[in-house]
Order: sequence, then structure tokens, then C-alpha cells
Amino acid sequence: MALNGVLNEPVWGETAFTAITNNDCNYGTGCGATDTGASAQFKAIWNSTGLWIGVVVNDPGTLYADTAAPWNGTAVEIFLDVNNTKAGYNAGTGDYDEPNTYQFGITYNANSILEYHNATARTIMAASAVTQGTGYTMEIEIPWANLGVTEPTAGSLSGLDVAVDVANAAGTARDHQIAAYNAGFNAFDQAPAEWGTVAYLACNSDTATDTPVVTATSTATITQTSTITQTPTITPTRAAAGATLPYTEYQAEAANYTGTLIGPSSTMWMNGGNLNTEIAAESSGREAVELTNQGQYVRFTTTNQCNSIVVRYVIPDAPGGGGITATLTCAVNGTGVNFSQELNMSSAYSWDYGNFGYPYDKNPGDGNAFHLYDETHALFGQEVPAGSTITLQKGPNDTAGYYVVDLVDLEDVAAPLAQPGGSVSVMSYGAAGNGTTDDTNAIQNCINNANGGVVWFPQGTYLLSNNISLNAAVTLRGAGMWYSTLHETNANVAVLNLNLNNASITVSDMSLRGEVTNRNDNLPDSGLNNFGGTNSLVQNVWIEHTKCGWWVGGGPSITNGLMITGCRIRDTYADGVNFNLGDSNCTVTNCEFRNTGDDAMAGWSQGGNPPNTGDTYSYNTVQNPWRADCFALNGGNNNVIENNTCSDTLNQSGILMETGFGSNNFGGNTVIQNNVLTNAGAQYAGNNSQYGAIQLWGNQLGLTGTFTIANNLIQSPTYMGVEFLGPNDASGGVFSGNTINNAGTYAVQVEPGTSGTATFSTTTVNNPGQGNVLNSGTMTLSGDP
Repeated sequence: MALNGVLNEPVWGETAFTAITNNDCNYGTGCGATDTGASAQFKAIWNSTGLWIGVVVNDPGTLYADTAAPWNGTAVEIFLDVNNTKAGYNAGTGDYDEPNTYQFGITYNANSILEYHNATARTIMAASAVTQGTGYTMEIEIPWANLGVTEPTAGSLSGLDVAVDVANAAGTARDHQIAAYNAGFNAFDQAPAEWGTVAYLACNSDTATDTPVVTATSTATITQTSTITQTPTITPTRAAAGATLPYTEYQAEAANYTGTLIGPSSTMWMNGGNLNTEIAAESSGREAVELTNQGQYVRFTTTNQCNSIVVRYVIPDAPGGGGITATLTCAVNGTGVNFSQELNMSSAYSWDYGNFGYPYDKNPGDGNAFHLYDETHALFGQEVPAGSTITLQKGPNDTAGYYVVDLVDLEDVAAPLAQPGGSVSVMSYGAAGNGTTDDTNAIQNCINNANGGVVWFPQGTYLLSNNISLNAAVTLRGAGMWYSTLHETNANVAVLNLNLNNASITVSDMSLRGEVTNRNDNLPDSGLNNFGGTNSLVQNVWIEHTKCGWWVGGGPSITNGLMITGCRIRDTYADGVNFNLGDSNCTVTNCEFRNTGDDAMAGWSQGGNPPNTGDTYSYNTVQNPWRADCFALNGGNNNVIENNTCSDTLNQSGILMETGFGSNNFGGNTVIQNNVLTNAGAQYAGNNSQYGAIQLWGNQLGLTGTFTIANNLIQSPTYMGVEFLGPNDASGGVFSGNTINNAGTYAVQVEPGTSGTATFSTTTVNNPGQGNVLNSGTMTLSGDP
């Protein structure tokens, strides 16, 4: 599911709308007189991570957003009684009697989201698509984890109502309100008994997708009904794992090509240093196509309409290091289109050598080359229909000695977003957005004077010579990740540096570009850096060429309730996202990570600090981390890794749980379920250790707590599927329903000197390279395999 304000995923089409028509004229003086044409409807779906509500509003009047009090403007309000207690409202405290009852208000443009009553500051997310003179569509995600509750079970009930506020002008109360179930009751926000009721039904086993269904019921005074359909959960084919991405990925080796196929390989430089072997090992699917002679090409046939391209590539380093620049010809042919353009490429952000320690060796003379890939992207400027051909060819002006093409992403990028109402443009403070003028001071001044409002970045590239400081609540919003770019040219600082205390920020619809060409952990040179406040949101942000995407920590208190969603984090020198210093109740969901220089997503529960607790990593897609793991947890309590895909790790595990780097130990139940790991696990270049696709490592401490590891598909792990490693106790694993196919060595392996216990049930093992189990330690493994 992509949170984009457009109800375009197929699952939205599986459920009917419910009308929002009951006028409540107890608000405002107009009582509908000035905007009688307003109407609305809603539908809802759910999955294991949360409740999703889609609202379509027909409002021909002027739309007005009141960011301080959404209900006074054009807005959507959600009323949710998770446990369906229908408990009352305490006028003395201004709170609901039931703590799991909530009211949320969202401005029509989704720029401001507030929770009323109970003051628990629960994080929900919303996006909208607005057409002035017609109305707007809104998509809302309410994560269960952020409500402090678990996923509903079959037969459970929740109270639910959806209302729409209609307003035409600033400075006045809303004109009127319409609601789904309320029949004109004044202040029904204070009367949960007036809300509708939804019943979560069991899975319908007769459907091809095995789709659980929820049907809204009603109280005795409510006649409206609606249908809520859960998105498909993990099936034996695991089709629902990973992020919902707006582009189609095409592998070079599966295309029409005249170059040379390289690979497959999983071998780094420690076994001979052959360059083509190394490039193949870092490739998606561990294969790619090399173009060396003029005229050689890779040709892709499009299955969907597109207007943009991303190319993952390798070109040579400069003889003395530091990279070269070159172009590669991209020719497009199809119905109504016939054009070509040169794609700019650079090797300045890649190519490291030597002993794998950092800061990295940049001298080609030291051999052992690694970290070879980078990416380039471009908009075509016109639509390319399905069935067209897109050819990457070494032309007469393309001067690199060779080009290795791994894959392309072809996307139909939507038009730039319009400026939200009530926002302040950085242009009004003197920003140029032309990619050459230093816009640092103009942007900082705009943010400093925003007073918690929305700072707007029109389409453009904003050059920064220093980081932008976010020291209080503010929303930064761009025209889209393809259109609004903050380009940091000082490689020693972060693009956005935070010091929020308990405030919250929103950063959305932009890209953050760095100029980092080596790793130095004494520098804060990440896309976002430092403490994330309370209930912050990072949504639809593209981060590239920084050390980390976001190193979440280092502030005056614990980051709580952070949501990172819809983001792309690529080509970094260290972690994609790292939660540390007690960061809790944080979520990374529906994001894509590729070519990260350390763990794509990590939880480092550092000793001497409270444990990271209740963090969730769900529905993410991870490809080709060139150092470390797709997911790594170093201690922490009750954290969850679920419904993700991980592929082609270069030198470590797919999922790692360890007590390392001075971390706290584990507590409670760590859940690892419904993930798909392909070509995961590898041989670490630093010491030639072999890593399993899933590894439990009693590194500095014996593991404590429980690890529920269920329904994961481990496909073609380089070595072992599951590995237990000491020297300390590696206990706690409860494995059920996992499948391990084509393990390079053993399905399950216990390393020498490793003690502890683990249990297995309903494990499926197919075609292991050397056997089902190798227990070289003293662990007790019970059950199967």
C-alpha cells in the first residue's frame, strides 16, 4: 500500500463506499446554506499493520485549511473506538473514559493532523489529492502499533465514524459538518455511543488471495453499512511481502542485450579479486550485463506506461581514484514516441579498496575493489506507452571504458504537487531553487519564522552549504521527490539536523542529496541526523549519497512514535535507518532501500540507555546492501520485523539478532515473521566468516527474551538458512512455519562453542547443499528439521 492520497491500489476496489450525508447544522452560522453541494463517501481496509480509510469529498466551494484547529476549516475527522466499549466522555477532564478511543482531525490537504481528547499524541498518517472547485480525495493510515493495541482478531469489533467539515473562508467557524453514522446529534465527538460499529470477519478461504473481510455493522439507530477488506496477508507464495512501489523494475539479464552477461557470483575480493566476479556479487540477482564496445546495448520492453528512468550501473574509477563522469545513451521508441537522451553517470560516489575498514581506502593501487554500483535517474519529459522499447547503448559520445547495467526502474511520475493552502514558500524568503545559488540562509530563515506551520519547497534544486536546523515543530513539504531537491554540497554535515526535544516535525515529498564519498563516523553527514522528537513523520522522501539515511538519536531525550513511510534510501555509506539510544514505538514501513553501506534498517539499543522498545519494520523492500545486513537488531524489547523482502546481501545476514557493540540485551518477544529472504547471507570480507540468512548471535552477552521466527521464506541462502553463533548462549529461538529452499550449506547450523536451546516446528526444507542440520556446538535443537 502506498500512502499517496489516491485510492488506486486494487484492494481499494474490493469494497464499496459508504455515504457521508447526515448534515449536522449545529456548527457555524451557515448550516449548509453557503456550500450545499458538499457530499462525501468513505471506505476502509485493514491489514496486520493498521486500519486504512479512504475518503472522497465532493466540495465545489473554496477549500480552507486551519492547521491549528482542523475542524474550523475544510477537514476530515475520524472517530475510532478500538475496543468498541462505547464508553462516555468526561467533560471535566476533556478526555474519553476509554483510553483506546480517539478523535483525529486532518486538514483537507493533509498538512496538519491533530488528535483531540486523551492527549496521547498517537501518530497517524494521511495524504490527499486536491482539485480546487471539485474537492479532494484523502487516504489515511492508522497503525495499530501507534494506538498501543494489537491487530484485531476475527469477530472483534471497533466503533468507527467518519465526518467531513465544510468551510469556505479563514477566520470563521466551519459552515457545517456531515457524518457517516451520526444522525444530527450535536457534539457527537463527545458521544462514542453514537458512532457506528465495524466487525472484523474471518478470512474468506474461497477467494484466490485468501483475503480477510471486515463488514461494518451499526447500532440500533444506524442503518448505513460499509465494507472493510483487509489487504492480502502472507500466503505460501509471500506475494504480500515488501513495499508497494510505484515503479516497475526490469533486470538487465532478462532483457534483450548484445553485451556480455556477468555472473552469477556471490564472491567478494577475498577469493581472488576478479573484478567481474565482484561486480556480479554486488548485482541484483547476482547477474548483470556489461557493455564494452560501441553499439552494444541492453533493450527493455515496457509493460506499463512510464515517463522516467532509474539506472543502476557501474563505470570505471579514475586511474588514481576519485571517480570519472560519463554519459550513456538512452533511446526510446514506441507508439507516438521516438527520442534519445544522454544519462549522466559518475563513479565518484563508489569504488573503495583495501581492507574493508573505514574511513575507506580510495587508492586503486591497493586492490580489492568493492562498493562499485551507483544510480542515475531522469525524467523523459513525455509519456512512454506500454509496449515501447527503452535501449541503453554505448554510443559514440559515451566515453567510459565499460558500462555495467544491473537494472532499471521505470515509473510514471505524477505531476508536481501544488502549494498547500496556508503554507509559506521558501521563495518568499529569497530562495532561488536553481541548483547554483546558495539557498541555505533563505531556507533557514523561512523555517525559523514558520511558527510551526508548513514550509513549501516549489519545484527546484536548493543548494545548501550547511545543514538546515529543525529546532521546533514544523512541516517541510515539497512538490514531490522527483521535483523538489535539497542538495547538500558540504559533505561534512547533515542535510537536515534536528534538535526537537518533544516536538514533532513532518518532512515529505522531496529528495535529500548529499555529496558523501567516504565514511567517517565522527561526522553527522546523513540525510537526517539526530533526535526525532515525538510522533514525527517522514513520508515520500528520497535520500541518496549521504552516510546514513537517518541516524535517529543523539538528542536530549528518546525519539518516540516516529513514522518513516514511502521513502527511498539508496547509495549510502552506512545505515539506511538506525534507531538507537532508546528510540521506541517507531515504524519504518513501505520503504525501499538499495545499496546501503551498512544495515538497511537497524535497531541499536545502546547500553546505558533505555532499551529500544516496540519498534516495527514492516512491508519494506531491501536490495543489495554492500556491507552488513538487511535488518539488524542489537538488543531491545518487543521489536518486530515483518512482511519485508531482503535480497542479495554481499557479506552478512539477511536478518541478524545479536548482543554487540555494547548493546542492551533482548527482552520480551522479538517477532520476525512473514519475510522473504533471497540470496541472503554471505562471507564477510573482513575475516572470512560465513553468515546465515537469519542469524542469532550471542556475541557479547548470552541472548535473553524470546524470538518468534515464523512463516519466513528463505530462498537460496548463500550458506546456511538459520545460524546460531556464540561464544555466548544463543537461546530463545521459537521457529514455526518457515521454509528454507536451496541452502548453500545447511538449513540450520550451530557454530562450534555455541550453547543454548531453540525449537522448530512445521519447518519445510528443500534441497539443502549439505544437509538439514549441522550442530557443531552444544545447543539443544528440538522439533524439526
